[in-house]
Amino acid sequence: MGNIQLEARVREATGKGAVKKMRREGVIPGVLYGPKRKETVSLSFNYDDLKGLLVGGEHNNVLLDVNIKDKESAEGSKVQAVFKEVQRNHVSGEVLHLDLYEIVKGQKMHVHVPIHISGKPEGVVAGGIVQYEVRELEVECLPRDIPTSFEVDITPLNIGDALHVRDVSVGEGVKVLTDSDATVISVVPPAKEEVVEKTAEEVEEELAESFEKKEETEEVKEGES
Repeated sequence: MGNIQLEARVREATGKGAVKKMRREGVIPGVLYGPKRKETVSLSFNYDDLKGLLVGGEHNNVLLDVNIKDKESAEGSKVQAVFKEVQRNHVSGEVLHLDLYEIVKGQKMHVHVPIHISGKPEGVVAGGIVQYEVRELEVECLPRDIPTSFEVDITPLNIGDALHVRDVSVGEGVKVLTDSDATVISVVPPAKEEVVEKTAEEVEEELAESFEKKEETEEVKEGES
């Protein structure tokens, strides 16, 4: 998959009022930063250019060729970047702000890659319950080696089985930083209601205690009257 082309403009307007006006006009504010930049660059993006790219989680760790235009340069400057954060409205899902991280060629990056689970465990068919623990892995790799996701088939898992970080296949050029012993997913037995069996003597004692408490309560009431 090739790099995604993205147009951006240097943004001069700041503040809540200016940002709200931009969103009403279909423009999304954002910033660009990275290890070789001393200052963060304020940018704006056309929402129509982002609609297809930001559906679901398909934007995770994709490489971007960003063409940045400003008033001083008609042609603009080009940088490579990835989405560092996409801020959305919690209710409507509307994109509110973008954070882009500029890539330095030949320099490894730390990124979080989601784990995609597929299959129905054999243990679930037998009545077990799936417990999810780790849903993404932190990895170190060159930008060109960034995976979009890690695919894991959990069909073979039986009750009592677990899949750990060390069991996830990540491919060449990718170093996993997440604890290798951490559990990604496990299949546990179904919860059972605890049944307490009481002997006849225990039942008789409980009834006697209940009766004694009742008599004490009645005596107190008679003394008060």
